[in-house]
Amino acid sequence: MLLGLAVTVGVATACIDRGDDDESSEPADTTEPGVDETTTRVASWFTSQSDSNGLRFTADEADCAAQAVVDGLGVTRIEELRRAEADEFGNEGDGVDLLQEPPLTADEADLVYAAMTDCIDFTAQMTDVLVDNGTPRTAARCMAEHYLATDVPRRAIMAAETDPELMGEINAALADVAVACGL
Repeated sequence: MLLGLAVTVGVATACIDRGDDDESSEPADTTEPGVDETTTRVASWFTSQSDSNGLRFTADEADCAAQAVVDGLGVTRIEELRRAEADEFGNEGDGVDLLQEPPLTADEADLVYAAMTDCIDFTAQMTDVLVDNGTPRTAARCMAEHYLATDVPRRAIMAAETDPELMGEINAALADVAVACGL
């Protein structure tokens, strides 16, 4: 169960999907959008990345997170990311697929993670995932609280790529919290 759960929790890294869905070869737009347009773009990305087994954002939660990201990073930084994505992947993209570490600095990634998790009830979402995987609700809530108190979820969600070492850390953290919660 822990490996399945680790994969489920690791799915939160889908917030960092670098899919090549848009392979347009048109040059990137060099005009810089305003705060409202950028916030809308980031909010739309959060809702499009929602996953039933990972982080999920309602429209209001996505707006909340997007506003905090735009306020914290600024339109200029988000545009730099969008242009970097255009250069790297050959498409304009929405620029937020690179809201991960790297290219974000550790401080920027902390800001994005805080924006995401402050605007949702991450504990409730993780509890629901654990319950859906057969963990009794009380134990699931305990596990979610203990797991989210570690730095592992932040690294998993903000990681540019999920590697075997990170998956091992997720598994170890989940095993530790399962024991701490009497499972």
